Amino acid sequence: MSEACWSCGKGNDQLVNMLGNPRGPKDGDAALCFWCYEFSVVDGDTIRKPTDLELFSILADPRANEIIEEAKRIKAQLN
Repeated sequence: MSEACWSCGKGNDQLVNMLGNPRGPKDGDAALCFWCYEFSVVDGDTIRKPTDLELFSILADPRANEIIEEAKRIKAQLN
């Protein structure tokens, strides 16, 4: 199982702990790295770099920027 972000290499323990959970992410779902704010895609029991088409689809969703900004706000509060 890949627990590290494809971009920065940091662990994504919270997401990976949810993989396989019926209430957790499903194949094809987008996941955001809390450290570098890059998106990954859930693929079975791992997370991977999105294809160009997947990334285009993720970033075309108006919620993508909201999610990134909220993650940045939360991270700033923790520092």
